[in-house]
Amino acid sequence: MAVEAEDFKLISRYRQKFSTGTSCAILGDCHIADNLNLKDLGFDKVDTFDILGDPTYKVDLNQPISNQFFNKYDWVIDSGTLYCCFNIAGVLENILNMLKDDGCCLHTSNLCGWYGRGFYSLSPSLYKEFYQLNNFTIEG
Repeated sequence: MAVEAEDFKLISRYRQKFSTGTSCAILGDCHIADNLNLKDLGFDKVDTFDILGDPTYKVDLNQPISNQFFNKYDWVIDSGTLYCCFNIAGVLENILNMLKDDGCCLHTSNLCGWYGRGFYSLSPSLYKEFYQLNNFTIEG
């Protein structure tokens, strides 16, 4: 999983709009492309979560995460990990648990009609309905 230059621009745009908070969790053993640094976006703390590679925390996101990560992050970025997990509902629940009450979540994923890596091509409706049901404001 990676944050590519285009992803970085997108995160930067949303970060300007939602600038509060300095902690960020990234799902996946994420690599940041082109010598970009998420700390340049105002994050003091950036932790990565994956079962493979060399993440900050080696966890299976298909399973419930430890409550030590509950309500800990201002931002959770799914850098293309959700569609590589079998238990999508469990991963989404982990995201909700990780986020602070006023937190932001950003996904980069395969969507229906685009075939690439991962186990699934997800419908935008999944994100829209899931986050609406959980009282999030959805930004386009």
